[in-house]
Amino acid sequence: YQRRVHGDKISKVQESSIVLDNGKEVDVDIIVFATGYSPVSSIYSCNIFYKNGRNQSEIYGDNPAAYLGLSYRGAPNYFSLNGPSASLAHNSIIIMLEAQMGHIIKMIQYMLNKNIARVEVRDEVVKNYIDENDKNMKDKVWSTSCNSWYKNSQNRVYVLWPGNTLSYRWRCFRAKTSDYEHTKKY
Repeated sequence: YQRRVHGDKISKVQESSIVLDNGKEVDVDIIVFATGYSPVSSIYSCNIFYKNGRNQSEIYGDNPAAYLGLSYRGAPNYFSLNGPSASLAHNSIIIMLEAQMGHIIKMIQYMLNKNIARVEVRDEVVKNYIDENDKNMKDKVWSTSCNSWYKNSQNRVYVLWPGNTLSYRWRCFRAKTSDYEHTKKY
């Protein structure tokens, strides 16, 4: 048998062949529909609207930024798991998710105990986090000239945490409630 990969668009699927957009007919036994993976589309899959009425994709495009991969500027009381600059390519994501949940639980407990109605990550906290990650990512293999889904259209690795899982756990554990603006209930 012969394996062939076609990146051309398929205009028609027939009983034992496909017809490509260019009109070429290719005999096939099996069709593997592999569209690739885009971490940006998974981040935006919920279509979250921010306090300014715009959604995540309008604000960030293909360059999302979140503190610890959890908290986005302009999105009060919103925490996500496995967001930008908090995913892995070298270990179990469960370790990261546990650290993220620990931080979220800490913030919810803080809000309940202090009668806080709203928390929102501070702009400078997100900026500092992203700047630090970008700096630490520069010497990593994922920042080389290879193409990967870890990079956006500006060639920035925005998906991955540049350190090890222990350093991320420690970062989540050390995160301060003062990293967020607070609004009391009463």
